[in-house]
Amino acid sequence: MDDYKFTVLWKEDVMADVELYDQRRKVRIVKYKNTFPENPFYGGEVTPERVYRFLEGRCMERGSGWIMKPYFRK
Repeated sequence: MDDYKFTVLWKEDVMADVELYDQRRKVRIVKYKNTFPENPFYGGEVTPERVYRFLEGRCMERGSGWIMKPYFRK
């Protein structure tokens, strides 16, 4: 599984750069603005679960096959 990187925008402002690495089990994030609601990753620690919820809610369709999460499987 490859690493995955994306940038979070609010209108035309860059809010954060996000990277999922180590088989998409860990998160590295650079926050440029730490305000709510503009930055969905405001506040403290950002977990892979939080990133996946963001992607499912805004970008990716659940069950599309993109989100392969051995980290979350039971």
